[in-house]
Amino acid sequence: MTTGIEIGRRVLLVLVDIGLADIVVSVLYIVLLAAVGVFVIQDGRHPAIENESTIVNQSTVTSYLEQVSIPPMLSFDTGVEISVWIILLIAVVVGSLSGFLGVGGGFLMVPALMYGLTMPGAVAVGTDIFQITISSAYGSFVYGQRGAIHFAMLLPLLVGSTVGTRIGAGLTDYLDDAELKTAFGVMLLIGSVSVASKTVSHTYGIELLHNLSLMLLLGGTLVMSAIIVILGFENIREEQLLAKQ
Repeated sequence: MTTGIEIGRRVLLVLVDIGLADIVVSVLYIVLLAAVGVFVIQDGRHPAIENESTIVNQSTVTSYLEQVSIPPMLSFDTGVEISVWIILLIAVVVGSLSGFLGVGGGFLMVPALMYGLTMPGAVAVGTDIFQITISSAYGSFVYGQRGAIHFAMLLPLLVGSTVGTRIGAGLTDYLDDAELKTAFGVMLLIGSVSVASKTVSHTYGIELLHNLSLMLLLGGTLVMSAIIVILGFENIREEQLLAKQ
């Protein structure tokens, strides 16, 4: 991821110099968010345990990865063995997009871990958050050297994200993979539409679309967060009732 972030950063700076950074980043955001969002939602609605075709698709992806048997190899609880070099390649690609788009890479890394390496949703999220702690630190350092960090926003962002991460991490134990995938996919689709609205607004000067972009981003995030919290607490209550019985 760290190597990829450096590659993405250098590509972005080249595009900034020639004046194409904004449009390229926006289009790439829209395409990636929409594509990954649709894929994850489809899998959430028709999980592999219920849909034989999904099992075939997932096993096909994994089987291709398993064909690369260059040591050292890593074994997973699902019985899958993947070459470390494949994992490094995935990380470099995701890291490049992360450094280019200025995101943690979670919306790409989590699906890669779940579908390419057959990790359970909660394990994929936890693994990604842990590696982001280190790789993002490097990204912050190199961007900080260029004065590209708004330090006044750091404290409220850190406080809010820390509290939110703690709540979210606790709720993952009480949400099944289908619920997590569906919520994750819907968030990505909302983000895609929001970025598209903002891009068109800036290109053609349509103020209404700019406001729509903000409403979708903030409103969609609040609604989906509320749904996740409600589902999590409902599942907690159901488990407590079953325990009493």
